[in-house]
Amino acid sequence: MSYQLSVISYQLPVISYQLSAISYWFDRVFHFNAVNPYFYWSLNHYLLITVYWSLITFFLPIPLYL
Repeated sequence: MSYQLSVISYQLPVISYQLSAISYWFDRVFHFNAVNPYFYWSLNHYLLITVYWSLITFFLPIPLYL
C-alpha cells in the first residue's frame, strides 16, 4: 500500500507537468490561430494524446500493487 502511494505521488507532478504543457499549447494556438488554422488540429491531437497517456499512467499501476 505504501508503495502504491509512492507511485501515485510520483505521477502527480508528471500529470501537473502535462497540464502545464496543455496550457502552453492553448496559449500558442490562440495566439497564432489567425495565422495558421492548422494549429487547431494539432491542439486536438495533442490534447487527446496527453489526456489518454496521463490516465493510463495514473490508473494502470494501481491494481498491480494492491
